[in-house]
Amino acid sequence: MKLGVWSSIAGFGLGAAAIGGAWLWSAGRSGESLPAVERAIAARYEAAAPVEPGADVFRATVCAEAPCLLVEVSGLSFLFGAGKDAAAGLRAMGRLRPDLDAVFLSDINPASFEGLAAIRRATWLEGRHGPLPVYGPPGVSRVVDGVNLMMAGADRVTAVELSSTSLSMDGALLQAPRPAQAPRNGRLTLFDSGVVSVQVIAVHGAAGDVEWLYRVEADGRVLLIAGCGAAADDLSRAAEGALAAAAIVPGVSPTLLKVHRDAAARTSRVYQAAALDVVSAACPSFEAQANALGDARISAALVHPAFPLSSVAEARAGWKQDRARNAILPVDLGEVGAGIEFTAAGASLFEAGQPAREADSIRNSAKN
Repeated sequence: MKLGVWSSIAGFGLGAAAIGGAWLWSAGRSGESLPAVERAIAARYEAAAPVEPGADVFRATVCAEAPCLLVEVSGLSFLFGAGKDAAAGLRAMGRLRPDLDAVFLSDINPASFEGLAAIRRATWLEGRHGPLPVYGPPGVSRVVDGVNLMMAGADRVTAVELSSTSLSMDGALLQAPRPAQAPRNGRLTLFDSGVVSVQVIAVHGAAGDVEWLYRVEADGRVLLIAGCGAAADDLSRAAEGALAAAAIVPGVSPTLLKVHRDAAARTSRVYQAAALDVVSAACPSFEAQANALGDARISAALVHPAFPLSSVAEARAGWKQDRARNAILPVDLGEVGAGIEFTAAGASLFEAGQPAREADSIRNSAKN
């Protein structure tokens, strides 16, 4: 097998290899049998197998620290943001599906589509048969064309290596569809299945660029997904007519930003310090976002840490302090694995640490 396919499965295969290596070491000492490692590797593959969302599910889960939000609604799956490690995050959740219905970008910022090529390739190798639609502000077609061109050579190599399978070359492509409808009440309809609709409102980013605020609706329940540029008035306008509204927005920690900026300045990292000033001006703080969400009368919300990331222990402590100071409404940190789910009682938050697979199991048990 050539390098093309090996590179596609390396992240997954290395984990299985680590299990095998650990077994070989222990087997040499204790004489364990081969079935033990077979079960361990099989369990890893089973954990990564895609889980079909139920027809009654309306759930949004943060799938990576970079922009990555998986929305499962009425049997459909949408990805909002395709940042770094998005594909790996979906696979770890058991949500990397070949029939992902679309990708939506809030802005044309490299951080928002850094993982798009990996999503394209991963869903293709899972069995996608047709192009993956990618929606976004003006300029998204150039992003799509660029990723397709960049990956063309690797696609041809993979097609030869896997010629004995039913792999479809069409499934390797991204596609930027043209919106089907003109704006209505300031909204543009991008997707409408008759049960689920995805609309967008254009807002102005802090840098003067265009950002898209998304409204996902099913049976009167509305989920808003915004970038840094969405203000309280934008959120209120997007939530109009909703029976229940929830939102996921990015935010920054001014306290932690100052710590980073001071450290950069002390070490004469002028450009890094200037870049942090730009971040501070471009994206609202947790407190500002909480206030905006309260003014928009959003019933449940997550603020996704845009900077600094919350995976570092020190940063997480700072973010937790920001959260504790702003307990205005059900607003929590949008860490990886956290999310929002709509039920008959309305919108509620769930914390990181409860796998979606476990949530599905709980729901199915309740039905039975």
